Amino acid sequence: PRHIDAAWFVRSDLSRSLGSLGYCKPLIRRGALGAMRYDETVAIGEDFDFCLRLLMHGLTFLLWPDPTYLYRRHAASLSHRLSVDHLQRQIAAHDRLADRATHAGASKLSATLVDRRRMLDRAIAYERLVAAIKGRHAVTAVGHLLRRPALITDLARSLSERRQRRRAGVQTRQSDVIHVRLIADGLSPPAAGDAVDLTVPPMPVDRPATGHAQLAGRLAALFGEGALDVTVTGADALVALGYLPGARRIAVDLLPGEVLPDVAVLPPLDAVTPAP
Repeated sequence: PRHIDAAWFVRSDLSRSLGSLGYCKPLIRRGALGAMRYDETVAIGEDFDFCLRLLMHGLTFLLWPDPTYLYRRHAASLSHRLSVDHLQRQIAAHDRLADRATHAGASKLSATLVDRRRMLDRAIAYERLVAAIKGRHAVTAVGHLLRRPALITDLARSLSERRQRRRAGVQTRQSDVIHVRLIADGLSPPAAGDAVDLTVPPMPVDRPATGHAQLAGRLAALFGEGALDVTVTGADALVALGYLPGARRIAVDLLPGEVLPDVAVLPPLDAVTPAP
């Protein structure tokens, strides 16, 4: 756990290793909001803008690194449909905050905002290049590349990711069902078979749940490879169902003395087998 200031928040948006905190959905004390509201002129990136304004207003953010919700990115997500207009709105909001930071004498924040402005400038230049290519305006596209040769790297990365997504889609449609066994900590995996065995570690109380974050990532990756048939062994492993984007079938094998907890957050279960 760590406290986050405005400069660190902006820096997270520029670093692949940190991961953008703009995707976070914070719990905010109602009384701390006052008259602060979302900027409705910002269509994409409005969460980032809102949280940054709260931090600049003097609120304190505490980042608790346990995974508490699943964020799924997919091709139809609004965040994947950036446009020049969206970025122009982001830049306008960014510049308003940069002016506030300058007038407030927040030098560290101002420096990180300068770096973010460069990132946004490159992003809008790339979207203009893509628009020219899609519109078959070859001369305009070449002009964009001559002014910013680094956009060639961005274009190559985008084309590579698109090919990977298409290959993954074909593989998913053609793949067999993937059998996953979620096993409570301390239990021995069943006899070797064709299933993917994943141990569900206990949820720590006083430290980050790194093992659960890794488990969530593994389940999301498997979901991207094909349809999942999931078997949960032990009631303590049920928590991992919250990390599943989806499953074709879910079965639960209870241990001696266990009962299925009466909670509303469990997904629909296809079979529950009590202990013999």
